[in-house]
Amino acid sequence: MSRFALMLCAILALGGCQTTKSPNEMSYVELKQYAATLVERCRQEGAKEGPEMQACINQEARADETKRARSEQQRRAFGMALANASKSYGDSLQRNAYTNRPVNCTSTAHSTWVGGTPSRVNTTCW
Repeated sequence: MSRFALMLCAILALGGCQTTKSPNEMSYVELKQYAATLVERCRQEGAKEGPEMQACINQEARADETKRARSEQQRRAFGMALANASKSYGDSLQRNAYTNRPVNCTSTAHSTWVGGTPSRVNTTCW
């Protein structure tokens, strides 16, 4: 596989990864929008205003945080796998370059007299 194809696969795979901010990283406006989505999600699940709504919002926030953490772990694992694959690919290229290097040989025929049948052949390779 060429380096270009390897990089293209990596870009396509990482393109599907979305990074979402944790509530600690959000601006005030983003935090308000996030809170509104949690409230809406709980309303759709049938939570009533009051303690039930608060419990639902807390649980939804914890679930989101767990999903973010799992997603981050998967991204890191994918990155490590990609780095290891790239290193292995580079190592194999180096091994193949040495193993499949061009070899030049010269053979010289020797006979006991000029123009005679060769009695031995010396071959030198480098």
